Amino acid sequence: MGTVGAMGSSMPYSDGELEAEVDKALAVLFSGACDECTFEELFTRVGCDPRVVACGRDAVTRVLGSMEAANKVMHRDGRVHLL
Repeated sequence: MGTVGAMGSSMPYSDGELEAEVDKALAVLFSGACDECTFEELFTRVGCDPRVVACGRDAVTRVLGSMEAANKVMHRDGRVHLL
């Protein structure tokens, strides 16, 4: 699954790679009639990947900010909304 470094720990994703992982998770969470989720739901889904865990919650929040700037999602008050 994840890339393992010399110390045996997972290497974190770059911001671009992390955004791709977040985008995939949001596609699943937003499938059907749902167009919003909580940050916790999102992080639970992407947090199954040790490389995402290595990036941390702040990195996922930063990626959501980039996605918001690109008018893909809106992240407010712990909720992520599809635009």
